[in-house]
Amino acid sequence: MAVFSFTLDSFQITDTRSLHEDTDYVTYTLVVKDQNGNGGPRMLTKYMGDVNNGVHAVNLTFSNITVNPTDTVVLNYLIVNSGHKGQSQVTSAIESAASKLAMQGGAALGNAILPGIGGSLLGAGAGWLAGQLVGLLTANCDGAVAMEQDTFTYNDLINNTVHGQFKHSTRHPGTDSPHGCGRNSVYIVNWHMLQVGSAANKTVPNVLELSAAQAAQRVQAAGLVAKFTGQNGASSWVFSQSPTAGHIVDADSTVSMVLHTGPRP
Repeated sequence: MAVFSFTLDSFQITDTRSLHEDTDYVTYTLVVKDQNGNGGPRMLTKYMGDVNNGVHAVNLTFSNITVNPTDTVVLNYLIVNSGHKGQSQVTSAIESAASKLAMQGGAALGNAILPGIGGSLLGAGAGWLAGQLVGLLTANCDGAVAMEQDTFTYNDLINNTVHGQFKHSTRHPGTDSPHGCGRNSVYIVNWHMLQVGSAANKTVPNVLELSAAQAAQRVQAAGLVAKFTGQNGASSWVFSQSPTAGHIVDADSTVSMVLHTGPRP
């Protein structure tokens, strides 16, 4: 068996579905099915609020997921623009839809889902999703803006993460944005997965308030590369670091640190 982490990092909007801003909800679903098809969904949901063009951090993670050699992992995410109903009502409905999609797979969409990384399902699945969300998409500009489901065998996961993080971006061209709304939406969703404990992955150490020499030594001992900005002198110390402590990164990744001088906090 092996242990994995799956993260929905962010999405970028280049065109909103609404005229000015979309009111977005994101749900992220994981199912680990054994060789008999048994396994239930785990779900994470986030209300993003009113968002416009640009990159928006999501940071939903399924951590320390154990996968056996005979298991299959199903992952999906849905992003829906719905600005005219209560948050609890929208959340409940999209979680229900995401659960059905994860458990029923291609059968839910007439076998439109392929094994592996299937890409955007927005064209094939928007009608199905609208049927699941009856009563929620009441305004002309409401609608799904991103939809993807991916299926991995144990060997797929091992092969994809053998060199560290496996990162992927999926472009979701929108459809049927009515007159008076924005242009058809375009969302680009970024996600990654990694094998926890792999030699290719390293944990970022905490170097805050250390001297530059101490910080460099600790970063290098972790298998990472130290980079400093700011004044490096005898009284310098690390004011901030990126990535922050505890993040899992590829071996030989750079840890950027800002140095300050004077008394420490």
